[in-house]
Amino acid sequence: RVLFRSIEWDRDKFPYLATVRWQKKAPLTLTVQARDQRELALLEVDLKNGKTTTLLTEKSPTWVNLRQEVPRWLPSGDSFLWVSEKDDMPRLELRTAKGKIRRVLIGADIGYQSLLGIDKAGNEIIFTASKNPTESQVYRYEIANPFAEPEAITKEPGMHGAVFSRDHGV
Repeated sequence: RVLFRSIEWDRDKFPYLATVRWQKKAPLTLTVQARDQRELALLEVDLKNGKTTTLLTEKSPTWVNLRQEVPRWLPSGDSFLWVSEKDDMPRLELRTAKGKIRRVLIGADIGYQSLLGIDKAGNEIIFTASKNPTESQVYRYEIANPFAEPEAITKEPGMHGAVFSRDHGV
């Protein structure tokens, strides 16, 4: 038997449904955006009644970029990765399941560009970054170690990237 349920959110304020994410051990989440594209919200869906809870919002006086690689839930389902541009530059954050920031994993100072993958255990991420906008380097970072520094995988000048399996394993 298939049940269809309407999902409720403030469609007047956020008419654009930008991203739908439903990973194992994680809630169904929606990223919705305002028409003027200066505000977005990450919503958690209650599957029993279709109601949503706001996990976080991003606002900008000019423009909020949509990042399709997030939210990315860790395999445990107790936290997720999020890209914020609160300091006018993208940074990768670790957030609790309810959206509260735990810590900034990759600061804007390294020139964060995009999340490429997470290992199956949720201990390590692979991402691209560069302070030089004409380059893209691949880095590894150990999430569980708050004192870890990003480790460069590629070092030669140029545009580097990587593609991982569908389950995002590294």
